[in-house]
Amino acid sequence: MSSNISLKIIFCCVFMFICCMQYMEVSVRYQRDRSRFQLSLGNSTVLPPFIRFREDFLVNPDYHLATCQIEKVMTTVREGIFRYLTDPRNFSIYNRTISKEHWKNRFCSGMDYVRTNMTAVLNDIGEEPVLFAVVREPIERFLSGFLDKCIFENDYDGDTSDICYGCVDDIHCFVDELYRRLQERKKENKREYYHSRHFAPQTWYCDFQNYLANYTIVKYAKGKKGNARLAEQFDSIFKRAYVPDTLREVIRNELLKGSTSHSTHSSEESRRLKEAFFSDPSLVRKVVQIYFYDFIVFHFPFPQLPQ
Repeated sequence: MSSNISLKIIFCCVFMFICCMQYMEVSVRYQRDRSRFQLSLGNSTVLPPFIRFREDFLVNPDYHLATCQIEKVMTTVREGIFRYLTDPRNFSIYNRTISKEHWKNRFCSGMDYVRTNMTAVLNDIGEEPVLFAVVREPIERFLSGFLDKCIFENDYDGDTSDICYGCVDDIHCFVDELYRRLQERKKENKREYYHSRHFAPQTWYCDFQNYLANYTIVKYAKGKKGNARLAEQFDSIFKRAYVPDTLREVIRNELLKGSTSHSTHSSEESRRLKEAFFSDPSLVRKVVQIYFYDFIVFHFPFPQLPQ
């Protein structure tokens, strides 16, 4: 009996030692990458973290469950999930599917599961809440947003003059203007704010300044393996919230299908934009100035710059 206990203690100690070594290795590599990129930025000013810019939550009081929506990070899919959890019977009767939900044809018009501050969220979901957010590699999120909002989204009454602050598809113009606007954080009209909220740093959402430690953070991933990883993480969260197995199975299968029709990451235009972006070191540096603390807070590696 005592020998078994000793073996368990030894095993636990070895396991903890290995975990600590892995953490130290990641931490050292992370600090090295951060220092390298700080040097490459020189005296440039990076945007601060934890500005209370936007708070947009979906809640389900029945399961004490809530998620914070960050633009360009699975917002459409999560809206579909919470619509399904709110009314699974009618969602199915009307032949809706989570993976095919779109902002133009959403199921039901009611938005009674949406909240705009954490106080309201906690009042609704009560004790022991299950709270999660999904974050995305910052440059990938930026490029997806630029492709969607500045290149594809050109159907506003035929007038493109106000698309992306008037820069339309000029990425250098847009990055400079985005940086200036976010740095000044002046009051914007509805159309200007529409663009800013799709590109603001992820640390500016969700009241992370006060509640980051309360969140389960899920990192968005692409491709078949990425879909499987997301499905597994979402299922684990919903299991903690005591969502019934039958509902979880539907959600899991929908997540395994992958991107919605609103997604842009698989297009040929996306590939060309990414190649052009990373071939321009000054452009990469400017975008990192905007999202510097997204890399740090959410532990994303900094991009490699051409020598």
